[in-house]
Amino acid sequence: MRERRAYAAFVVGPEGLSLHIASAASPVVAQLLTQQAQALGATTGRPVPIVDVVATDADDPRGAGFAAGFLPLVLTSLAAGVLLAVAVRSRRARLAGLGLFAVLAGLAGAAATLARARVAAPGRWWTRGELRSVAYLRAWRGPAASRDSDETVLLDHGPAFRLAYLLDGPPMAHTARFQSWWTRTGMSWGRLLDAVILLDAPDDVLIRRIDERDRGHRIRGVGRDDAVAFLARYRAAYDAVLDVLGAAGTRVIRVDTSTTPEAIGAIVQARLDVLAGRPR
Repeated sequence: MRERRAYAAFVVGPEGLSLHIASAASPVVAQLLTQQAQALGATTGRPVPIVDVVATDADDPRGAGFAAGFLPLVLTSLAAGVLLAVAVRSRRARLAGLGLFAVLAGLAGAAATLARARVAAPGRWWTRGELRSVAYLRAWRGPAASRDSDETVLLDHGPAFRLAYLLDGPPMAHTARFQSWWTRTGMSWGRLLDAVILLDAPDDVLIRRIDERDRGHRIRGVGRDDAVAFLARYRAAYDAVLDVLGAAGTRVIRVDTSTTPEAIGAIVQARLDVLAGRPR
């Protein structure tokens, strides 16, 4: 259900029958199945518990926010078509009118989508980096799936980083629909990746490295408590990503980098050799 492969499931457990639904996938289907479960409970005398695994957004429980935004556009299109057919005699003028209306309708549709999205999930909008991450996750999945099986490809700032980056996104990133897409995307990447190498170190080591390097960073120069809190959120985001990737079959290799670069390289090489089944 989290990957939108099923709308619902009847689960038989020690306490009896329960219904698990995903109202974010289809509020109408969820409502119909809920009614059937309630009728079944009334017939048997044992209420059927209902668990909404992937719920709709609280501000748009019927999932009609985006669809309703296009109703005025549909009515306007009908009126424009009638007007062009009745009032314009020249075929070229009609074609020009249709082309102009198509451009204006596209702009209006985009504006309506953005406006409805802001109503359903108010707050800040997507940053350029977050939009790049969404595009990366969608665009690079095809080339990654079509690569030669004997070819070794290393992705730096790859899908694991992009998925973790989006977890700290705008309010829309925390809606049920986006979380469902995020999970499906993570699972699809998890079926493609052989392994993820997670390089980490104790908080004090990471804070010192960030403060000493010339490159800017969000926590460079901030207080230790704020830096530690940021690193904790960062690790929590990566743990969520690795749980999804691991559930789809990706191996996770964790390496403590509080040592020399040569030692880190040797550790990573040894772990990869074990993963590939190569003798040492």
